[in-house]
Amino acid sequence: MDILICDDSPVTLKFLQKVLENWDHTLTVCKDGGEAWNIIQQENSPKLCIIDWDMPVMSGLEVCKNIRDKKLDKYIIFLTAKDDVLDIEEGLEVGADDYVTKPFRQEELDIRIRAAMRILHLEKKLEIPHNQTVAEKMTV
Repeated sequence: MDILICDDSPVTLKFLQKVLENWDHTLTVCKDGGEAWNIIQQENSPKLCIIDWDMPVMSGLEVCKNIRDKKLDKYIIFLTAKDDVLDIEEGLEVGADDYVTKPFRQEELDIRIRAAMRILHLEKKLEIPHNQTVAEKMTV
């Protein structure tokens, strides 16, 4: 699967890149939120985005808000050290589909990516954009 990953930590980014490539994913790698946002807006950008919260230029939270405001068809997983329940709530409220805290277990991330892939596959099969609910689709 094509996945966009974005983290300002070179160590985390390299580790995440190695893990995901070992699972046969194709990656678009970004070092800050501004770079991620520029790529996400492109027509054929990856549908699955794994984004850190605290980054320069544009935070992951801002990237997520922009994606939802523009109604872009993306599945967003926050991968962040922010582990307070209020942060998790805020991240999901602004539009993240999932939330994984650092340090992360590789098995957990793999399970969550596979769940995202199932959802994206089903949406494509049903021709429902990720930003549209089934109820909205039924009224069209």
